[in-house]
Amino acid sequence: MREACREAKALKAEVRELASRPEHKPYVDALRCLKGVEVEDAVLARVEIGDFSRFGSGRKVSCWLGAVPADGSSGGSEKRGKITKAGDRYLRRALVEGYSGIAAWKSGKKAAPKGAEPSAACRSIASRANDRLYARYDHLARGKRKNANKAKVAVVNELVRWIWVIGLQVRDELRGEEAAA
Repeated sequence: MREACREAKALKAEVRELASRPEHKPYVDALRCLKGVEVEDAVLARVEIGDFSRFGSGRKVSCWLGAVPADGSSGGSEKRGKITKAGDRYLRRALVEGYSGIAAWKSGKKAAPKGAEPSAACRSIASRANDRLYARYDHLARGKRKNANKAKVAVVNELVRWIWVIGLQVRDELRGEEAAA
């Protein structure tokens, strides 16, 4: 047990070191402004998604991750199934687990973590995302009385899209800095 704890600490230290590298730090700092997204989740999103511009829309990112419901529609009938789970299971699981406490959250901003330097634009996007995601969960779980886990997965589906938007914003800001230099 002690050995496993030491290994876990060593792995967390490696992830934090990876997060501090110049090619990842701006993305990690910006993504950590989202509630439920911590260093490990932000690094995982950055590494697994890679170039955020490779996806043409947020919907495509959600499909890639497998966070969208299966569609068995035909003709005039609509059938929606469970999520497809087609993509990266580690990232999907990390995001769902990060949102396990959403029922107890309050809407509003998440303070920028110590040492993080997200831009004002990224903080603004994250603030809108946090408000929207909490309101969506509240609407589904309390308003429509959907199963809490189904509501959480629906919110994670939308979270992935916000991650994509923030990733594109960071990429555009980095390109603007390179052009100015």
